[in-house]
Amino acid sequence: MRPPLRLDLRLLPLWLALLAGPALAAPQVHLYVDGKPVAEALTLDKGTVSLTHNLGKGSHQIRIGDAANSCGTSFGPSETKPLPFGTAQPMDKCTKDQSFTLRVMLAGDYEFTFNPDTPSLKVLRATKKSEFKRQPPEEPCIQWDGGPVTVSLKGVWPDGTRLRDAYSGQEALVKGGKLTLTPSKESGGLLLLEPVAAAKAEPFSWDQASVYFLLTDRFHNGDPGNDHSFGRQKDGQDEVATWHGGDFKGLTEKLDYIKSLGMNAIWITPMVEQVHGFIGGGEQGNFPFYAYHGYWALDFTKIDPNYGDEESLKTLVDEAHKRGMRIILDVVMNHAGYATLADLQDLGLDSLTQNTEKLPARWN
Repeated sequence: MRPPLRLDLRLLPLWLALLAGPALAAPQVHLYVDGKPVAEALTLDKGTVSLTHNLGKGSHQIRIGDAANSCGTSFGPSETKPLPFGTAQPMDKCTKDQSFTLRVMLAGDYEFTFNPDTPSLKVLRATKKSEFKRQPPEEPCIQWDGGPVTVSLKGVWPDGTRLRDAYSGQEALVKGGKLTLTPSKESGGLLLLEPVAAAKAEPFSWDQASVYFLLTDRFHNGDPGNDHSFGRQKDGQDEVATWHGGDFKGLTEKLDYIKSLGMNAIWITPMVEQVHGFIGGGEQGNFPFYAYHGYWALDFTKIDPNYGDEESLKTLVDEAHKRGMRIILDVVMNHAGYATLADLQDLGLDSLTQNTEKLPARWN
Protein backbone atom coordinates (compact mmCIF):
# COMPACT_ATOMS: atom_id res chain seq x y z
CA MET A 1 0.00 0.00 0.00
CA ARG A 2 1.43 3.38 -1.07
CA PRO A 3 2.04 5.98 1.60
CA PRO A 4 -0.29 9.07 1.41
CA LEU A 5 0.84 11.99 -0.82
CA ARG A 6 1.91 14.97 1.20
CA LEU A 7 1.89 18.54 -0.26
CA ASP A 8 3.97 21.34 1.11
CA LEU A 9 1.59 24.31 0.98
CA ARG A 10 4.50 26.69 1.29
CA LEU A 11 5.34 25.90 -2.34
CA LEU A 12 1.79 26.64 -3.63
CA PRO A 13 2.58 30.08 -5.15
CA LEU A 14 5.47 28.60 -7.08
CA TRP A 15 3.29 25.77 -8.43
CA LEU A 16 0.57 28.20 -9.56
CA ALA A 17 3.14 30.36 -11.39
CA LEU A 18 4.51 27.28 -13.18
CA LEU A 19 1.01 26.21 -14.20
CA ALA A 20 0.13 29.74 -15.50
CA GLY A 21 3.20 29.91 -17.74
CA PRO A 22 5.02 33.10 -18.82
CA ALA A 23 3.07 36.45 -18.72
CA LEU A 24 1.79 37.63 -22.12
CA ALA A 25 3.20 40.96 -23.28
CA ALA A 26 0.75 43.65 -24.46
CA PRO A 27 0.55 43.75 -28.27
CA GLN A 28 2.30 46.55 -30.12
CA VAL A 29 1.21 48.13 -33.37
CA HIS A 30 2.60 50.81 -35.63
CA LEU A 31 1.16 53.74 -37.53
CA TYR A 32 1.59 52.99 -41.23
CA VAL A 33 2.07 55.98 -43.56
CA ASP A 34 2.04 55.20 -47.27
CA GLY A 35 2.69 51.52 -46.52
CA LYS A 36 5.67 52.10 -44.20
CA PRO A 37 5.55 51.76 -40.40
CA VAL A 38 6.51 54.70 -38.20
CA ALA A 39 9.41 53.80 -35.89
CA GLU A 40 7.56 54.63 -32.64
CA ALA A 41 5.40 51.69 -31.56
CA LEU A 42 1.97 51.94 -29.91
CA THR A 43 1.36 49.59 -26.97
CA LEU A 44 -2.28 48.51 -26.65
CA ASP A 45 -2.49 48.20 -22.85
CA LYS A 46 -2.93 51.84 -21.87
CA GLY A 47 -6.19 52.81 -23.55
CA THR A 48 -5.94 55.81 -25.87
CA VAL A 49 -2.42 56.40 -27.22
CA SER A 50 -0.94 59.24 -29.29
CA LEU A 51 2.13 59.92 -31.40
CA THR A 52 3.39 62.81 -33.51
CA HIS A 53 4.72 62.33 -37.02
CA ASN A 54 5.98 64.72 -39.66
CA LEU A 55 4.11 64.72 -42.97
CA GLY A 56 4.86 66.44 -46.24
CA LYS A 57 2.34 68.25 -48.40
CA GLY A 58 0.14 65.91 -50.44
CA SER A 59 -2.10 62.85 -49.95
CA HIS A 60 -1.03 60.05 -47.60
CA GLN A 61 -2.39 56.53 -46.95
CA ILE A 62 -2.92 55.93 -43.21
CA ARG A 63 -3.66 52.74 -41.26
CA ILE A 64 -2.54 50.98 -38.03
CA GLY A 65 -1.34 47.40 -37.66
CA ASP A 66 1.29 45.02 -36.35
CA ALA A 67 4.21 43.73 -38.38
CA ALA A 68 2.31 40.63 -39.48
CA ASN A 69 -0.82 42.55 -40.37
CA SER A 70 -2.74 40.16 -38.11
CA CYS A 71 -6.47 40.13 -37.87
CA GLY A 72 -7.43 41.72 -34.56
CA THR A 73 -4.49 44.10 -34.52
CA SER A 74 -4.80 45.52 -38.02
CA PHE A 75 -6.92 48.65 -37.98
CA GLY A 76 -8.29 50.67 -40.86
CA PRO A 77 -11.53 51.85 -42.48
CA SER A 78 -14.09 49.36 -43.73
CA GLU A 79 -13.44 50.84 -47.16
CA THR A 80 -10.94 53.36 -48.51
CA LYS A 81 -12.16 56.83 -47.45
CA PRO A 82 -10.82 60.28 -46.48
CA LEU A 83 -9.52 60.95 -42.95
CA PRO A 84 -10.86 64.38 -41.89
CA PHE A 85 -9.06 66.51 -39.33
CA GLY A 86 -10.35 66.77 -35.77
CA THR A 87 -12.96 63.99 -35.89
CA ALA A 88 -12.41 60.45 -34.55
CA GLN A 89 -13.06 57.99 -37.37
CA PRO A 90 -14.25 54.42 -36.65
CA MET A 91 -11.97 51.55 -37.68
CA ASP A 92 -12.24 47.80 -38.23
CA LYS A 93 -9.92 45.43 -36.33
CA CYS A 94 -9.32 43.12 -39.26
CA THR A 95 -8.42 45.31 -42.20
CA LYS A 96 -6.02 44.05 -44.83
CA ASP A 97 -5.97 46.41 -47.77
CA GLN A 98 -8.02 49.47 -46.83
CA SER A 99 -6.43 52.74 -45.67
CA PHE A 100 -7.56 56.25 -44.86
CA THR A 101 -6.55 58.99 -47.30
CA LEU A 102 -5.20 62.03 -45.43
CA ARG A 103 -4.78 65.18 -47.48
CA VAL A 104 -2.11 67.51 -46.05
CA MET A 105 -2.08 71.10 -47.31
CA LEU A 106 0.74 72.34 -45.07
CA ALA A 107 3.84 70.27 -44.32
CA GLY A 108 4.67 69.81 -40.63
CA ASP A 109 4.05 67.69 -37.53
CA TYR A 110 0.69 65.99 -37.10
CA GLU A 111 -0.66 64.27 -33.98
CA PHE A 112 -2.44 60.92 -34.34
CA THR A 113 -4.66 59.71 -31.45
CA PHE A 114 -5.68 56.04 -31.51
CA ASN A 115 -8.31 54.45 -29.26
CA PRO A 116 -8.03 50.63 -29.50
CA ASP A 117 -11.20 50.09 -27.44
CA THR A 118 -13.53 51.84 -29.87
CA PRO A 119 -11.45 51.50 -32.16
CA SER A 120 -11.03 54.94 -33.76
CA LEU A 121 -8.36 57.32 -35.09
CA LYS A 122 -8.19 61.13 -34.96
CA VAL A 123 -5.59 63.44 -36.49
CA LEU A 124 -4.80 67.10 -35.74
CA ARG A 125 -2.00 69.45 -36.66
CA ALA A 126 0.50 69.35 -33.78
CA THR A 127 0.91 72.52 -31.75
CA LYS A 128 4.08 73.63 -30.03
CA LYS A 129 4.36 76.06 -27.17
CA SER A 130 6.96 78.67 -27.84
CA GLU A 131 8.11 81.71 -25.98
CA PHE A 132 9.96 84.62 -27.50
CA LYS A 133 11.68 87.28 -25.47
CA ARG A 134 13.65 90.23 -26.73
CA GLN A 135 15.19 92.95 -24.69
CA PRO A 136 14.76 96.47 -26.09
CA PRO A 137 18.03 97.99 -27.28
CA GLU A 138 19.74 100.40 -24.95
CA GLU A 139 19.44 103.67 -26.84
CA PRO A 140 20.11 107.03 -25.23
CA CYS A 141 17.13 109.41 -25.19
CA ILE A 142 17.84 112.43 -27.39
CA GLN A 143 17.61 115.66 -25.42
CA TRP A 144 17.05 119.03 -27.13
CA ASP A 145 19.47 121.66 -25.92
CA GLY A 146 17.19 124.58 -26.82
CA GLY A 147 19.22 125.64 -29.86
CA PRO A 148 18.68 125.41 -33.64
CA VAL A 149 17.79 122.05 -35.18
CA THR A 150 18.94 120.95 -38.63
CA VAL A 151 16.85 118.35 -40.45
CA SER A 152 17.59 116.48 -43.67
CA LEU A 153 14.87 116.91 -46.29
CA LYS A 154 16.59 115.32 -49.27
CA GLY A 155 14.02 113.55 -51.40
CA VAL A 156 11.17 115.22 -49.49
CA TRP A 157 11.22 118.86 -50.62
CA PRO A 158 13.55 120.29 -53.30
CA ASP A 159 15.97 123.12 -52.64
CA GLY A 160 14.31 126.52 -52.69
CA THR A 161 11.06 125.33 -51.11
CA ARG A 162 9.87 127.70 -48.37
CA LEU A 163 8.64 125.81 -45.31
CA ARG A 164 6.89 126.96 -42.17
CA ASP A 165 7.15 125.43 -38.69
CA ALA A 166 3.52 125.04 -37.57
CA TYR A 167 4.51 125.34 -33.88
CA SER A 168 6.63 128.50 -33.97
CA GLY A 169 5.43 130.07 -37.24
CA GLN A 170 9.04 130.54 -38.42
CA GLU A 171 9.86 130.16 -42.13
CA ALA A 172 13.02 129.09 -43.94
CA LEU A 173 14.21 127.83 -47.34
CA VAL A 174 15.48 124.34 -48.04
CA LYS A 175 19.16 124.55 -49.00
CA GLY A 176 21.43 121.65 -49.85
CA GLY A 177 18.65 119.25 -48.90
CA LYS A 178 18.57 120.63 -45.34
CA LEU A 179 16.72 123.20 -43.26
CA THR A 180 17.69 124.81 -39.94
CA LEU A 181 15.20 126.36 -37.49
CA THR A 182 14.98 126.89 -33.75
CA PRO A 183 11.90 125.02 -32.46
CA SER A 184 9.45 126.66 -30.07
CA LYS A 185 9.94 125.85 -26.38
CA GLU A 186 6.47 124.30 -26.18
CA SER A 187 7.33 121.73 -28.89
CA GLY A 188 10.18 120.16 -26.94
CA GLY A 189 12.49 120.43 -29.94
CA LEU A 190 10.02 119.15 -32.54
CA LEU A 191 9.54 120.81 -35.94
CA LEU A 192 6.25 120.38 -37.80
CA LEU A 193 7.00 121.56 -41.35
CA GLU A 194 4.56 122.52 -44.10
CA PRO A 195 4.93 124.35 -47.43
CA VAL A 196 4.13 128.04 -47.21
CA ALA A 197 2.47 128.19 -50.63
CA ALA A 198 -0.49 125.81 -50.87
CA ALA A 199 -0.24 123.37 -53.72
CA LYS A 200 -2.49 124.07 -56.71
CA ALA A 201 -5.56 121.85 -56.64
CA GLU A 202 -5.73 119.19 -59.33
CA PRO A 203 -8.62 119.61 -61.80
CA PHE A 204 -11.63 117.42 -61.06
CA SER A 205 -11.70 114.12 -62.95
CA TRP A 206 -14.53 111.59 -62.94
CA ASP A 207 -11.90 108.92 -63.67
CA GLN A 208 -10.54 109.42 -60.16
CA ALA A 209 -13.79 110.30 -58.34
CA SER A 210 -14.46 108.94 -54.87
CA VAL A 211 -18.25 108.95 -54.47
CA TYR A 212 -20.10 109.25 -51.15
CA PHE A 213 -23.72 108.02 -51.37
CA LEU A 214 -26.36 109.18 -48.90
CA LEU A 215 -30.12 109.44 -48.31
CA THR A 216 -30.65 113.16 -47.98
CA ASP A 217 -33.47 112.89 -45.42
CA ARG A 218 -31.43 110.59 -43.15
CA PHE A 219 -28.14 112.53 -43.25
CA HIS A 220 -28.32 115.89 -41.43
CA ASN A 221 -31.21 118.23 -40.57
CA GLY A 222 -30.15 121.81 -41.34
CA ASP A 223 -33.63 123.40 -41.40
CA PRO A 224 -36.26 121.90 -39.01
CA GLY A 225 -38.80 124.36 -40.47
CA ASN A 226 -39.34 122.15 -43.55
CA ASP A 227 -39.72 118.84 -41.71
CA HIS A 228 -43.56 118.66 -42.01
CA SER A 229 -44.24 119.69 -45.60
CA PHE A 230 -47.69 118.70 -46.89
CA GLY A 231 -48.78 117.83 -43.35
CA ARG A 232 -46.30 114.94 -42.99
CA GLN A 233 -46.07 113.85 -39.36
CA LYS A 234 -43.97 111.67 -37.06
CA ASP A 235 -45.54 108.44 -35.82
CA GLY A 236 -44.32 108.97 -32.25
CA GLN A 237 -43.04 105.41 -32.11
CA ASP A 238 -39.96 104.00 -33.85
CA GLU A 239 -40.02 106.47 -36.78
CA VAL A 240 -38.99 103.59 -39.04
CA ALA A 241 -40.34 105.12 -42.25
CA THR A 242 -41.26 108.72 -41.45
CA TRP A 243 -39.33 111.80 -42.58
CA HIS A 244 -36.34 112.53 -40.33
CA GLY A 245 -35.60 116.06 -41.56
CA GLY A 246 -32.34 115.81 -43.52
CA ASP A 247 -32.11 118.49 -46.23
CA PHE A 248 -29.83 120.41 -48.62
CA LYS A 249 -28.90 122.93 -45.93
CA GLY A 250 -27.81 120.16 -43.57
CA LEU A 251 -25.76 118.53 -46.33
CA THR A 252 -24.07 121.87 -47.09
CA GLU A 253 -23.04 122.11 -43.43
CA LYS A 254 -21.31 118.72 -43.69
CA LEU A 255 -19.36 119.25 -46.93
CA ASP A 256 -16.05 119.73 -45.11
CA TYR A 257 -16.65 116.53 -43.13
CA ILE A 258 -17.33 114.51 -46.27
CA LYS A 259 -14.29 115.98 -47.99
CA SER A 260 -12.13 115.06 -44.97
CA LEU A 261 -13.04 111.41 -45.67
CA GLY A 262 -11.28 111.67 -49.04
CA MET A 263 -14.48 112.08 -51.08
CA ASN A 264 -14.85 114.44 -54.01
CA ALA A 265 -18.35 113.56 -55.23
CA ILE A 266 -21.67 113.17 -53.38
CA TRP A 267 -24.52 111.08 -54.78
CA ILE A 268 -27.87 112.13 -53.28
CA THR A 269 -31.21 110.34 -53.57
CA PRO A 270 -33.94 111.74 -55.90
CA MET A 271 -34.88 115.30 -54.92
CA VAL A 272 -38.17 115.69 -56.85
CA GLU A 273 -41.48 116.21 -55.07
CA GLN A 274 -42.61 112.97 -53.49
CA VAL A 275 -46.11 111.67 -52.74
CA HIS A 276 -47.55 113.73 -49.90
CA GLY A 277 -49.08 110.96 -47.84
CA PHE A 278 -47.99 107.52 -46.73
CA ILE A 279 -48.82 103.87 -47.27
CA GLY A 280 -48.97 101.13 -44.65
CA GLY A 281 -45.56 99.68 -43.84
CA GLY A 282 -44.76 96.18 -42.62
CA GLU A 283 -46.59 92.94 -43.36
CA GLN A 284 -49.69 94.19 -41.51
CA GLY A 285 -49.43 97.78 -42.73
CA ASN A 286 -49.18 98.92 -39.14
CA PHE A 287 -46.80 101.89 -39.46
CA PRO A 288 -46.79 104.93 -41.79
CA PHE A 289 -44.31 104.61 -44.64
CA TYR A 290 -43.49 107.93 -46.33
CA ALA A 291 -41.35 108.51 -49.44
CA TYR A 292 -38.38 109.86 -47.43
CA HIS A 293 -36.06 107.87 -49.73
CA GLY A 294 -37.05 109.89 -52.79
CA TYR A 295 -38.16 107.01 -55.03
CA TRP A 296 -41.94 107.70 -55.06
CA ALA A 297 -42.16 110.73 -57.34
CA LEU A 298 -45.34 112.84 -57.64
CA ASP A 299 -44.05 115.80 -59.67
CA PHE A 300 -40.80 115.49 -61.61
CA THR A 301 -40.69 119.26 -62.23
CA LYS A 302 -40.46 120.38 -58.58
CA ILE A 303 -38.12 119.92 -55.64
CA ASP A 304 -39.69 118.31 -52.59
CA PRO A 305 -39.88 121.04 -49.91
CA ASN A 306 -38.76 118.57 -47.23
CA TYR A 307 -35.32 118.72 -48.88
CA GLY A 308 -35.37 122.50 -49.41
CA ASP A 309 -35.87 124.81 -52.38
CA GLU A 310 -34.00 125.75 -55.55
CA GLU A 311 -31.93 128.34 -53.71
CA SER A 312 -30.72 125.87 -51.05
CA LEU A 313 -29.90 123.37 -53.81
CA LYS A 314 -27.91 126.02 -55.70
CA THR A 315 -26.02 126.87 -52.50
CA LEU A 316 -25.19 123.21 -51.95
CA VAL A 317 -23.82 122.84 -55.49
CA ASP A 318 -21.83 126.11 -55.36
CA GLU A 319 -20.25 125.28 -51.99
CA ALA A 320 -19.38 121.78 -53.20
CA HIS A 321 -17.67 123.20 -56.30
CA LYS A 322 -15.62 125.59 -54.15
CA ARG A 323 -14.18 122.50 -52.46
CA GLY A 324 -13.50 120.70 -55.74
CA MET A 325 -16.48 118.40 -55.19
CA ARG A 326 -19.40 117.43 -57.42
CA ILE A 327 -23.06 116.62 -56.68
CA ILE A 328 -24.64 113.64 -58.45
CA LEU A 329 -28.47 113.59 -58.68
CA ASP A 330 -30.19 110.21 -58.53
CA VAL A 331 -33.09 110.15 -61.02
CA VAL A 332 -35.76 107.44 -61.23
CA MET A 333 -37.87 107.89 -64.36
CA ASN A 334 -39.31 104.42 -64.90
CA HIS A 335 -41.92 104.59 -62.13
CA ALA A 336 -43.70 107.08 -59.87
CA GLY A 337 -45.18 106.87 -56.39
CA TYR A 338 -48.42 105.62 -54.90
CA ALA A 339 -51.72 107.55 -55.04
CA THR A 340 -52.21 108.22 -51.33
CA LEU A 341 -55.30 109.81 -49.78
CA ALA A 342 -53.32 112.95 -48.99
CA ASP A 343 -52.38 113.32 -52.65
CA LEU A 344 -55.99 112.87 -53.82
CA GLN A 345 -57.10 115.61 -51.42
CA ASP A 346 -54.23 117.99 -52.25
CA LEU A 347 -54.78 117.56 -56.01
CA GLY A 348 -58.56 117.96 -55.73
CA LEU A 349 -59.29 114.40 -56.84
CA ASP A 350 -61.79 113.65 -54.07
CA SER A 351 -64.26 112.36 -56.69
CA LEU A 352 -62.07 109.26 -56.96
CA THR A 353 -62.63 108.37 -53.30
CA GLN A 354 -65.50 106.90 -51.31
CA ASN A 355 -66.78 107.43 -47.77
CA THR A 356 -64.91 110.71 -47.44
CA GLU A 357 -67.25 111.73 -44.65
CA LYS A 358 -65.48 109.18 -42.45
CA LEU A 359 -62.06 110.80 -43.02
CA PRO A 360 -60.59 113.57 -40.86
CA ALA A 361 -60.36 117.11 -42.22
CA ARG A 362 -56.75 116.43 -43.22
CA TRP A 363 -56.50 113.13 -45.10
CA ASN A 364 -52.79 112.60 -44.39
